[in-house]
Amino acid sequence: MELSGKTILLVEDDQLVGEMLNRRFKIAGAKVIWASDGEDALEKVKTDKMDVIVTDLMMPRLDGFEMLKKIKGNPDTMNVPFMMLTNRSVHEDEVDEMKEAGLDDYVIKSETDLKEVVDRVVAILEKNK
Repeated sequence: MELSGKTILLVEDDQLVGEMLNRRFKIAGAKVIWASDGEDALEKVKTDKMDVIVTDLMMPRLDGFEMLKKIKGNPDTMNVPFMMLTNRSVHEDEVDEMKEAGLDDYVIKSETDLKEVVDRVVAILEKNK
């Protein structure tokens, strides 16, 4: 399955990483709405319908985990699937806490190529049909 017809909210403060992910998602057929941090993302979810949110964990103003809690705590956005990207090691208790808050998947950027990120987003969407 490609991402044709799907809208992804990409939340990434690193310009280069964001451009690479944006390009890869668009090649897979997705419409990408790009936010530079968690606060920007919260504004975008008010006006656009997302099929999935792919966000960095460590960001200025509002990190990915706090954003996850706010989005999952809102009845209008609580069912949107959520993937977290990070370059820092994540302890198992942190992952458990994020999953309890509604996280569908997380990826260590340095250990995962862009194709696998797209494949995992596809898997999340398949699971959440």
